Amino acid sequence: MLKDREPRFVLGLVVATAAWVWLFALLSSLGPSSIGLEKTGDVEKGTLFVTFAMMLTGIVQAILFLSQLRIMNQSLNDTKTTAEATKISAEAAKDAAHAAQDQAETARRALVAANRPWVAVAIDIVEPLLIMPGGAAGNGVSFMSVGVGVSNRAGVFSHTGTASS
Repeated sequence: MLKDREPRFVLGLVVATAAWVWLFALLSSLGPSSIGLEKTGDVEKGTLFVTFAMMLTGIVQAILFLSQLRIMNQSLNDTKTTAEATKISAEAAKDAAHAAQDQAETARRALVAANRPWVAVAIDIVEPLLIMPGGAAGNGVSFMSVGVGVSNRAGVFSHTGTASS
């Protein structure tokens, strides 16, 4: 994260740059002769001063640019880290949702299996085995269903009849 002094440093550079720009504008409008500077050959002392001041302003602006670039890069890195953490968190939430769905399906199947009606069938032979002419055999058999599960059974009836093969 950004240090506490960096915003103040950047603000100071901005103010210094603005002051230099204002000074250049003032010197340009007044001209070197109006502030008492004399000519030395072909080059005026004021022109040298303004050139030096402009060079200094360029250096200050370069420092300001590099400082802002460093702050923006740090902010970009922080944003990338946050985005990666958010992606990991989203994937973990997705995995947790799938696990919850699997648990719900397992619970549903367990509930169905636990409450399923179970039926037992009791078979009784009520008549002896009879062999019919032609080789057919048969006897009287009684089937009786008994509910042994937790829930009620529906649509199951006892039937007594004759079995034949």
